[in-house]
Amino acid sequence: MAFVPKVHNRAVPIANRHVHYRSQRTHQERHINTLDSIKPRIENRWGTTHNGVKEQKQPTYSHLGANSKKAQLQDERYAQIELENYRLLEKLSKILVRSHDPTLGTREWGAGVRLDSNMMPVIDHAVAAQSNEFGAAIQPTSLNLGYRRQQQERINSENKQ
Repeated sequence: MAFVPKVHNRAVPIANRHVHYRSQRTHQERHINTLDSIKPRIENRWGTTHNGVKEQKQPTYSHLGANSKKAQLQDERYAQIELENYRLLEKLSKILVRSHDPTLGTREWGAGVRLDSNMMPVIDHAVAAQSNEFGAAIQPTSLNLGYRRQQQERINSENKQ
């Protein structure tokens, strides 16, 4: 095998650098213009004419038009809002239906304390009708109730005569 010397500078020698750059630039411009003016060999656009027949139908991709995730998130949000509205309405109806008797729907738990249906303590500041607790409050009565009743009966009998 023959000895082949290594050539480090393999560039084509240029006689005039300015003329070379100008010709290279015009060649590049011509190449870009050619790329811009290229037309496809196969006409596959929608709405084109093939053998005298115009194709009308466009492709439809329903999964692209409907945003399923957005609809799901919106439905979940509406369900959450509806639940909150229901809870709020329930609380409002409880307020409207609430009796003036604070012992209604409660049971005695200890001295002066009652528990409601949610096991929340309610301070017993009203007199209960009946009590099972030792020392529970008693309906206040007058000490002279018997005497007043007798007086009322005497007045009524005098009025009848």
